[in-house]
Order: sequence, then structure tokens, then C-alpha cells
Amino acid sequence: KSKDELKKLAMEFEELNDFYVDSRDMLHNWANRFIKQIKATNLPFREAFEKLRPLAEEYLKSEELGIQGYIDAIYETENGKSKVVDYKTSRKDIVTPEYTLQAGIYAILIKEIKGEAPEIVSFDFLKGQMRDVLVDEDLLKNTLFEIEQIHESTKSAEVKDYCKKPSGLCKWSNERGSGQCAYYEICKPRG
Repeated sequence: KSKDELKKLAMEFEELNDFYVDSRDMLHNWANRFIKQIKATNLPFREAFEKLRPLAEEYLKSEELGIQGYIDAIYETENGKSKVVDYKTSRKDIVTPEYTLQAGIYAILIKEIKGEAPEIVSFDFLKGQMRDVLVDEDLLKNTLFEIEQIHESTKSAEVKDYCKKPSGLCKWSNERGSGQCAYYEICKPRG
């Protein structure tokens, strides 16, 4: 059904097929984990499905802290607390410092709105395993500090205060313009 749209990407068949296989495998991994959760409830399928269905793509915003985000999934746990799940398509299932900051931001947003932070923020690496970040006072304190630092370092409206920092992420753009860096044509880090 989407063949005409896919042709617009001007990708070789092999490259397109790799994306297809990757997507299929990630969906397969997610479905297997979800089926295990359903079986673990010992409830009829429909009842288990309704019980396990999370709030999805939940947009949360803190005017006070100047942070916002879309949370992939928020589950209600047996003890009435929230559990956050963020889906990742990374090849490596490693919780980086950036992911830990993301977990802290999600926890702060939920705490501000619900009055209580989640116990855990999980990263579901669809190509690997599920990894948990425990939400404790240290995480919340460190995240608030990072938010403060980001606001301090981005106060200026002067372009000269924001130097280009070419990195490995620049490689995601290519001559066809199908990469992820929206500023590639402006920046062109490789000349």
C-alpha cells in the first residue's frame, strides 16, 4: 500500500529491506514481552489487555521548570504508583547519561502533575532488553540541577554564544537529505 511513498525515499532495495527487517524484529520483540505480561496476569485475554493498557503518548509540561515531553507509556502499578516506559530503537541497550536525564525529567513531570514520582522509568530497547532507572531523591535532585544548568547556558539570544559542535550525529544526514539533522544544510560540518 505504501510502495509509492517508499519510492520517494530513493533508497536501494537492500537498504529499504534492512529497515523493514529491523522494524519487524522490534515489533516482534515488543509483542513477545507484552504477551508474557498478559500470560503472567492469569486473566482472560481481553481483561488482561485492558488491565495492562497504558496511557500512551502522554504530553506533560511544567511551566514552572520550563520542561516538557511526550511519554511513550505510563502504567499504573499494583500499588497505585506510576511506571514509565520509553521505547528506544538504539542498537545498544545501554542507559546513557542522556537517558538517565530523560528518566529524571519524566519523573519530575509526573511528580508535579500527580503529586508523586514513579518508582521506575524503564527503557524498552526494542532491539535488546528492558533497562530500568530507579527513581530516587538523588535522581530528582541531579535532574533539577541539570535543568537549571541548561536554562543558565541557553539564556542568550546571540548566535555567537552557540558555537557549532560537529559530532557523530552529523553523519545521519546525507546528500538525499533523508537524515535526522534538520540543520545539516546550514551547518555542513564536513565542509
